[in-house]
Amino acid sequence: MKRERGNIGKSLLYAVLMTGMVALGLSYPVLSMAKTEESYRYSGQIFYDPDQMEDYSLSDIKQMNESDEEFDFMMSEEGYLEELYGTYSNITVDSWETAIYSLYNIKTLLGMDHPFEELELEECYHDDFGFSYNFRQVNKGKPVSDRGLVISCDGQGKITMLSSSYLPMETIHSIEQRELRGKSLRILVNIFLLIAVAIWIFVMVRTFWNLFYREERNKEMETDKGEVK
Repeated sequence: MKRERGNIGKSLLYAVLMTGMVALGLSYPVLSMAKTEESYRYSGQIFYDPDQMEDYSLSDIKQMNESDEEFDFMMSEEGYLEELYGTYSNITVDSWETAIYSLYNIKTLLGMDHPFEELELEECYHDDFGFSYNFRQVNKGKPVSDRGLVISCDGQGKITMLSSSYLPMETIHSIEQRELRGKSLRILVNIFLLIAVAIWIFVMVRTFWNLFYREERNKEMETDKGEVK
């Protein structure tokens, strides 16, 4: 069944809002129209084996959404999946656990090794259009600042959107080192400019002083010549 544009827009709005809340380190009350917080936790048996789940490529995802005219995606500068409007897994997402299981189908595109170890549920949202699951990235159990992932699905559990700021820790460290080198370089450039400006001011002041001194000396010499005459 083709998704309605209104549903996509609403899912996108939820993802943007929740990703922004993660980035700001804020929290908000979970809104529920039909379920309690406890009902979001799946208590049944999981029948998915991560080692047996297929890791789809981007071409596989495109083929999966070939009948969806509104399908679109965006890759990050680092080469990882950042936004996806459509589906990427045939898993029915009826809990936050099954939402994470679905990520094993695109773990290479996301740069993940073990989604269950690298993500932690932060919030989930439910209304007439479906569910949105908001996860924060964790490293050795500790939250990673400004990094997370949002999965949205319709009322039947079909995935409709993914928004990710997740990055592998090696990539995050590389970015931090690059930013640190860039910051250090900017500091050195600024110091060099300050020194250059100071030298220019010194040269200009000395030049004007020499001109002034020479002019005064010339006046004194002319005065002395006049007195001698």
